[in-house]
Amino acid sequence: MTSLTVQQQEVFEQIKHIAEDGSEFWMARELMPVLEYTQWRRFNDAINRSKISCEIAGFSFDKHFTHLPGKATSKGRFGDNYRLSRYACYLVAMNGDVRKQAIALAQAYFAIKTHEAEVKVPAQSKRIQELELQLAIAQANRDTVLSQERFLLRNEAIFTMHGAGQLALIQGRPEAVVTETEIVRETVMVDQNLRPVATFNGMGISEIARKLGFTGKNATAQCKNWLKSVGIKDEDWVQEMTAHATPKLPRERLPELKRLWGERKGSRQLLIGE
Repeated sequence: MTSLTVQQQEVFEQIKHIAEDGSEFWMARELMPVLEYTQWRRFNDAINRSKISCEIAGFSFDKHFTHLPGKATSKGRFGDNYRLSRYACYLVAMNGDVRKQAIALAQAYFAIKTHEAEVKVPAQSKRIQELELQLAIAQANRDTVLSQERFLLRNEAIFTMHGAGQLALIQGRPEAVVTETEIVRETVMVDQNLRPVATFNGMGISEIARKLGFTGKNATAQCKNWLKSVGIKDEDWVQEMTAHATPKLPRERLPELKRLWGERKGSRQLLIGE
């Protein structure tokens, strides 16, 4: 690739503009005398040929050749201009009269600048990606620290107000112990001297049905059928000696019944449609 002296490059650098997004551009009216064109009509012809070259290369010329209309007069439009990208300037130079030294210098200058951009932009993009990743990691670390601080403050408040047991429960830790308070009603028989002689604390069919999860108006009937299907016989029921004799199962049978129910034993599937 042809090398240029600093003085030769300075001719094009002096008329270079920088857009807000950092891209470089040149104004056609300023570039025209540098390329030794004396008539706008001839320079405009070179621009039009460059537009065609741009489209043939697969690019939209509107992106690289921004038309800036001049003032309309009775003699036509006066003062048309173009905002040319670096690539557009390169195409204008390639479509110019190569016999002119200024055109040859322009071809070399814009070819060099285009090559520099092809090397520089990917490197910049990679660096930007690295910086964005570093920023994302830093933000994630900051959020983690803030979350940990809030977590510790919340735990300290819960511990102060409710104690360690409630803290484990709220955090959902496996060591949390949840106790269920159950009211057990006992029937105590006494003799004539009011001394207890017998105690009954069995479970009626309604209580069993509720504990096993039977619902609806047929809950007790369905529960009875299921109990029979798992081997509970009539003689297993105990009549409590109360004003209204009520058959009840000994409460110690409850764990066994829950196990059988959980294992889908008996007629459970038929009763609840599993």
